Amino acid sequence: MQQPCKRFVKVWLLATVAALAGLAGFNVLVDPAGAYQGLHLHWFEPLRYLDHDRVHKAEMARRGDWQVIILGSSRSKAGLPAEHPFLATNRTCNLSVDGAKFTEMASIFDYTLQHNPVKHVIICVDLHMFSQGPRWLLDFSDSRFNPGFDRFIYYCKQLLGRDSTERAWETVRRQLQGRHPTAQESNGFYRHSLNADTCQRELFDRVLHLMAAGYRLRTFDPSYLELFRQMVRVCRDRHIDLQVAIVPVHALDLELFYAIGRWPEFEQWKTGLADVLAQEGVEGKVGLWDFTGYAGPPAEAVPPAGDAASRMRFYFESSHFTPVLGGLMLDAMLGGSSTNQFGFKLDRSHLKTHLARILEDRIDYARTNAADIQWVKRIVTEVGAKPK
Repeated sequence: MQQPCKRFVKVWLLATVAALAGLAGFNVLVDPAGAYQGLHLHWFEPLRYLDHDRVHKAEMARRGDWQVIILGSSRSKAGLPAEHPFLATNRTCNLSVDGAKFTEMASIFDYTLQHNPVKHVIICVDLHMFSQGPRWLLDFSDSRFNPGFDRFIYYCKQLLGRDSTERAWETVRRQLQGRHPTAQESNGFYRHSLNADTCQRELFDRVLHLMAAGYRLRTFDPSYLELFRQMVRVCRDRHIDLQVAIVPVHALDLELFYAIGRWPEFEQWKTGLADVLAQEGVEGKVGLWDFTGYAGPPAEAVPPAGDAASRMRFYFESSHFTPVLGGLMLDAMLGGSSTNQFGFKLDRSHLKTHLARILEDRIDYARTNAADIQWVKRIVTEVGAKPK
């Protein structure tokens, strides 16, 4: 009996090794994350980097040919149009990640500049990124963006991990189905759409509840401004064009800050960004654009309750804007439209006037949208986000 047992164990080991080797080879050749650039099959290239987690974004950043990079959260991932003339005529990579913290953005920035001839950087920011919270989110620690990246564990997961294998099979299925990603689905951009039966007012309500619960737990952390300062210095010293956009959440999302009592923090944060540019001698050279407010596109009317047919032009819901509005942002920042009046370029000499004008616009908005202002107040009460 001993000899047959040895033979069985040997056969089992050989079969196991062969199966693992086959699985590893399959994952290397398909390589949906682009981790094996010198080994994978070119046949699957258009279908690589389609996942939007931090692992895939880091592999995309490692490619080495990007001229323009976009940093931000899901708002800029879905809201900036890949087909904008400036982005489409340059090698552009959208490295925005869901729920981004500024600590992560700083690491993404550093890693990408080490591997690419970057000439332009567009940073899309919001107060949440500069608020207290965990240093890393989700799968950041597993990606090449992580300064403590563990290469051995990483490649084990890419070769034999369940997630990487499932994504490889999905890539094969997409190839067999003849899937051809659009520009808005490639190079880190994301094509978002609403279901035909979606009522946007109901969607607004769900997102406003979610954001109110999150905003009440966060406070502005001025130390993050030092990370912003370092990024500004790197761009200045390397002669990289830097544009910073304070993203245009809907006026009702902005109203959450007012209702919760975080408006002074909101203004302090904007002032801090402007101060950094002035202190580093790049005020006016680095574009700091404020797209928030209570007038213009951010004040777009929300369809009434029960209306699933109407669609807003500028917003999916209160937190995320559409590529139409993203295009207006890019036109303003990059000079693509002489008639575009959206957005305000901040500097310290006009900052107080600008901040005061937003509050004046809020008074007008509250007068003409009283029911929606009460809607936000009810949401704040429901989530327990009492004013500070």
